[in-house]
Amino acid sequence: MRGDNKFINFIKSPGAWVWAFWAALVLCAVAAALCAWFLGGTHPVTCALYAVCLALLVYCICVSVRPARAAFSRMVASNKLLSHIAADYGYRTVALSIISLAINVAYAVYQGVLGIVFRSAWYGLFAGYYMVLSALRAVIIFLGTRKFAKEVSGGYKVYLACGCMFLILSVSLATLAGYLITSGSTVHSGEITVISMAAYAFYKIIAAAIHIVKNRKYGSFSLQALRNISFADAVVSIFALQISMVATFGGGEEMWLLNVVVGAAVVACTAGMGIYMMIRSACGLARLKRTDKETAEEDKAEPSGEVYDGQK
Repeated sequence: MRGDNKFINFIKSPGAWVWAFWAALVLCAVAAALCAWFLGGTHPVTCALYAVCLALLVYCICVSVRPARAAFSRMVASNKLLSHIAADYGYRTVALSIISLAINVAYAVYQGVLGIVFRSAWYGLFAGYYMVLSALRAVIIFLGTRKFAKEVSGGYKVYLACGCMFLILSVSLATLAGYLITSGSTVHSGEITVISMAAYAFYKIIAAAIHIVKNRKYGSFSLQALRNISFADAVVSIFALQISMVATFGGGEEMWLLNVVVGAAVVACTAGMGIYMMIRSACGLARLKRTDKETAEEDKAEPSGEVYDGQK
């Protein structure tokens, strides 16, 4: 019985032996590739090796998660910057937004170079859109790190500025969508590329939605503006995915109509977020102004000096 417990505990936590299982996975994968080359992909031996590789892969991932998490936690705790990022949600949001800004700028430059090389308006328009998005994110990061943004009124002003720039972004997006839908000059991607785009696009939209809800509990309008920008980036990825899927897999009049519907929905979503942010921030600023005015009037109405009690 004790031997059985030892074996079960070893399977759950193999310790350093996990590297032996990873090595077995690599050897099994090489053997499966060789069998597929010489015997064929449907041979029983090849299929059996595929099954063993899958089982080893799942097992190695499962037993590696806890040690990897512990090692990562130790690394974060030993580094002052990483520990600050892990502990402070606001600081982490700004840090990740700076990384996203760098990725957006690099991607915009890459799209622009492809547009020049291939003389493609598809790449050129996406480069222009991502440059506008990068400028918007840079402005909000700069304003959000200012001292006045820490105050409630300053947060409302940053939120208002982001809403105004969202309307400019929606115009840029409408131009992009209109051209891509009417011209039909899209780039045909491979099936694997489209599947990868789909996985990344849905990850971005789910992560952006989760962070928007989480940031509402945090109560920072500057951080909310950054999360809204990430959400706008995600919905545009959905639109780009839709266009690429139609260009790759084909479709008739129904698919063209679906492009129109998705493009209009993305533009409406971006413009709607901008209008909502402007209205919410304007109402918040008006409420703060009214509260400050009422407070000033109450302070002015209070009597000054000593009160006469009739005994002097």
